[in-house]
Amino acid sequence: MKRQVIVQIQTENGVKEFDGIDVKFSVSRVMSSIMNEAQISICNLAKEDVEYLTTFTSEFIAVQQRKRIRLFAGYEETGVSLIFDGDIARAIPTSPPDVWLNCKALSGYYDNKETTSISLGGMVKLGDICSACSSSLGIPVVNESTQQKTISDFSFSGSKLRFIGELNDLGGISAWEDNGTIYVTDSNTPRGDVEARILSEDSGMIGIPKVDPVGIEATVLLDNSLQIGQPVVLNSSIFKQANGNYIIYELKHEGHLRGSTFQTVIKARRIK
Repeated sequence: MKRQVIVQIQTENGVKEFDGIDVKFSVSRVMSSIMNEAQISICNLAKEDVEYLTTFTSEFIAVQQRKRIRLFAGYEETGVSLIFDGDIARAIPTSPPDVWLNCKALSGYYDNKETTSISLGGMVKLGDICSACSSSLGIPVVNESTQQKTISDFSFSGSKLRFIGELNDLGGISAWEDNGTIYVTDSNTPRGDVEARILSEDSGMIGIPKVDPVGIEATVLLDNSLQIGQPVVLNSSIFKQANGNYIIYELKHEGHLRGSTFQTVIKARRIK
């Protein structure tokens, strides 16, 4: 299938979209309160775009301005999907003749620079805390936890992303932000809004899975439909001892539109 990569960059003059120019990327998304990270390199942008993005994305050169970057990847036959949504933290160009703009981007980069305060009196349910988190961060929360616990006089003051960590500190749940949405599930429980995926040689798995202390690491052809928290079923004909049910806790998309790499590395935790 023919690869397709689209990059959107938000500037003060609106969103600029780049399709068809050479792009390299490495995207890491995780089930935790830390920021998702992407290294995105774009080849031969217009001179004015390189100058604009470079000049105003380093605090050592000039005052930073927020610039959002969104990366879509997939195949022309099946379409592209969003695999990263975040803020440019650094953008540095290479030397001619082929000028690559090397961007480091983080999800919630500017949100993490801001602080927020929340105070909820009385006996507070998890759903109320999730709603307060959603209002504070200004992004939706998908709460699938069955936890019925209540907390007395909940209060928090700190960075917005640290608030997601506060949810995790409550115990018994997993909370994380992914591409603009906060997800909350019971600990070691997959999301219920996505179907389980089969990992096998027939479904595009490359080589055999690696076993680690908590589960497996498997590589597949780039799959833009995989999600953090999604259940997967390993069905390897070579490494049958590792077969079973898992939940994805980390995804790494790696690709080069005109190079050899175009894959997704899955890290998944074993579940019953």
